[in-house]
Amino acid sequence: MRIIKYLSYYALGLVGILLVSNISSLFTDGLNFDITNYAENLLVVIRELVHPTEWTIKTFNYTVGGLEQPLLSYLGPKFLYSMCLLIGAFFLSLVIGMTLAITTKLCPPRIQTWVKKGLNTLEAFPDVIFIFLLQLFVVWFYKQFGYLIFEFAYLGEEKIYVAPILSLSLLPSVLFFKIILLLLDEEWTKDYTSLAKSKGFSKATILWRHCIRNIWISVFYHSKTIIWLMLSSLFMIEYFFNIRGFVYALSYDPSPLVSFIALTMIFTPFFILFSFLGNRVEHPSFKQSSLSLLQNQPLFNSRRRGVKPMVLIRNIATGTLISMKNISRHFKSITFCLSVLYITGFVGISFYYTLFKDNPISEMKYFETNSGLKGPPFSPIEPFLLGSDANGFSILDQLIVGAKYTIMITLLIAFLRVFVGYILSFPFLFFLHERGRNIVSKMADGIQFLPISIVAFIILKPLITNYGSGWALSFYERLFLEVFLLVVLVLPLVMNVLGSEMIQVIKNQYVQSSIVLGASKMRVFFLHVTPHMLPRMVHMFGVQVIQTLQVLLHLGVFSVFLGGTIFKPNEDPISYTHEWAGMIANMREAVVTGKYWLVGSSLVCYILLIISVQVITKKVIVNSQKNVGIGKQ
Repeated sequence: MRIIKYLSYYALGLVGILLVSNISSLFTDGLNFDITNYAENLLVVIRELVHPTEWTIKTFNYTVGGLEQPLLSYLGPKFLYSMCLLIGAFFLSLVIGMTLAITTKLCPPRIQTWVKKGLNTLEAFPDVIFIFLLQLFVVWFYKQFGYLIFEFAYLGEEKIYVAPILSLSLLPSVLFFKIILLLLDEEWTKDYTSLAKSKGFSKATILWRHCIRNIWISVFYHSKTIIWLMLSSLFMIEYFFNIRGFVYALSYDPSPLVSFIALTMIFTPFFILFSFLGNRVEHPSFKQSSLSLLQNQPLFNSRRRGVKPMVLIRNIATGTLISMKNISRHFKSITFCLSVLYITGFVGISFYYTLFKDNPISEMKYFETNSGLKGPPFSPIEPFLLGSDANGFSILDQLIVGAKYTIMITLLIAFLRVFVGYILSFPFLFFLHERGRNIVSKMADGIQFLPISIVAFIILKPLITNYGSGWALSFYERLFLEVFLLVVLVLPLVMNVLGSEMIQVIKNQYVQSSIVLGASKMRVFFLHVTPHMLPRMVHMFGVQVIQTLQVLLHLGVFSVFLGGTIFKPNEDPISYTHEWAGMIANMREAVVTGKYWLVGSSLVCYILLIISVQVITKKVIVNSQKNVGIGKQ
């Protein structure tokens, strides 16, 4: 019976993959939704699945050009290699994150503060930086000592493992560290820890034997989000280490059939792994009994015969004043003020620059020096303060003009992911029965193992690029499409994670007592569940900001820029909005040629943006934790 249950879950995951792998056929003639065309393409893929001997993939060879090869025999070896890199990096990052979290929790408060600040700074660096720094370090060490630590580029002979795994595991290690430490801080305030301390147990014993055991379920759910990030980063790893691996092969042939087969191959091992782990850490009977009590509860309290308008207005006004008072307290912190000033100031200057400057972005094709005429890229100071790019555009002007798009769109995408996921988790928890929740959850499991960078690349590239023949979509349509895709593709995962976390909160004894005493669904959700979820949602918002910037950077490496890409003969691709990710994408050229100003200033702005978001979210998390009793002991 259990086998049938898991097979049905696996089938639901495949349905989710099938729906997403055909999403490119949903848009025709620009941004027009064509459900008929989408349904027809679904039927075509289903018919093709019946004939596995006819499955082929289009590949490219530099000597003979385009080729068609059998799909499974071509993807099989690449899949095994890429999965070794991904799984190795995942378990390495989990071990590092867990070790750092426990070690930090055992250290004095001052050391904990310094460790957290250091890792927050490390988290602000994009994964592309780590790849280049690792490669440069290996080259430097070889030049200095004549010993090659490990191979850092695949040349078609011996496969490399150490460098890709180290590069892929660094950022997930920081994410695991932060979420585990956050959960340990919350767990340390529970009554059983005070009882254990009174019995004479050491702090290490309590953490290892009790706290770690109790947070495994939350770590299990958050690990799915981290794997999603790693799948997108794997695309960059294969590109920069010259590995023509499994994920990179999808960019050659993004057809729905190839996408479905490839994503199914990715989904299958993780489904088996998480099904096994989920069976170990979850307690279905308790979860079902916890939520079954809520199914019969009214939406509102039945004793209230209606909502008086004045009472509702007064409650909203009171809640708004309390929220404003809590926010005003944060402005006593210098770091909080500087972070807010950096974000709002940069956006404000960007709007002013665009609206009131006649020529927002200065351009110079030639510059006369003592040695004669010089062409772009120009070094800093002259003729431009921060230099110019290869097309002769001022880097400072591009930073200012592109700030409003980079900052506002990134924050909007991250906010919509968390907020819409939070709103959808209400009907997910309180109106769907166990079978309905399982269906949604298992379909989300299939979608979550999607390399979002590749999916966005496949869908967006033909729609937001201009090769001289004009745009397929207007500017606002292009922005809407990018925001829509980057939100929708991640929304099932966010809702699934938040819903699973809320189930753990509902299991608490005081929430169960409130339900037994007749609390309505709305009261349980907003009064009991939301306060405990707020620190986790704020942390998830910070993570989503970083992940959104990472995806925009990944797309920028392949010349898919926010707002559109302009291709001109004999010139580098130009971002229509001049967003920062497109400037950082020139890192390979900057490192190889030694012209570090091409990416230096944009990289600093990028890192400062992430640090500013980290500072703001940290202050909000600390305040939210105090409201639920964390941090008072």
